[in-house]
Amino acid sequence: MRNRLPQILILILCGVGYFPVLLAQEETIFRIKSGQEAQQALPMQVKYRYETFQHGTISFYNGKTSSGKLNYNLLLGDMQFVNPARDTLSLANEQTIRQIRLGGDTFYYDARHGYIEVVQTYPLATLAIQQKLLPLSKEKMGAYEQSSGVSSIREYGSINTGTGATHQLELKGDLLITKKVTYLLIDKNQRVRRANRSGILRLFAQDKKEINAFIEEQRINFNQLEDLQSLLEFCQQITS
Repeated sequence: MRNRLPQILILILCGVGYFPVLLAQEETIFRIKSGQEAQQALPMQVKYRYETFQHGTISFYNGKTSSGKLNYNLLLGDMQFVNPARDTLSLANEQTIRQIRLGGDTFYYDARHGYIEVVQTYPLATLAIQQKLLPLSKEKMGAYEQSSGVSSIREYGSINTGTGATHQLELKGDLLITKKVTYLLIDKNQRVRRANRSGILRLFAQDKKEINAFIEEQRINFNQLEDLQSLLEFCQQITS
């Protein structure tokens, strides 16, 4: 019987305890083999936003600032820093952070969504992105197992972060992790909402008819950055 799933390309990197798998050129899945810990197995360029820790500045709501070597850990969803003893630690009390300037980029912390990175600023809104490495769902893993012939199945209770913390999981089999990308909108009052049809129409409520027509005519895909940028540029044009 012919496999109906997209063709899978498995790249095996020598000396590294994970297997990146590209599905339909849209989703990258990382397989952590049994006995491996994700924090140790995944290479720097996969689990972090930047390949090396960057000089960054943290601005707090009380007006104070702090600087140091920082990087965003996609696996933990934490902004991390290197202390004088060269330990890698996660920032605490995130609710006190106004913004972080890192490697020329700007990050905000939102209680609901965590750390989000600014993509582009418009007069009435800011387009932002949230990136995380998350376990695949059981259903998706089952489909992947059937397509790749994987035979081993075992329980995983948590990801050991390597910094003394654990993240609970509900997975069976070799640990499969994928990068989840979520686009968000930040309005003038610093409220964060999903960059989907509903979020756009709430932000530009007085021009719903024209915006809906543009979405349909241009077949806007809210998971594509270029489509979102095109839509927001149109929204700004008709409201200016």
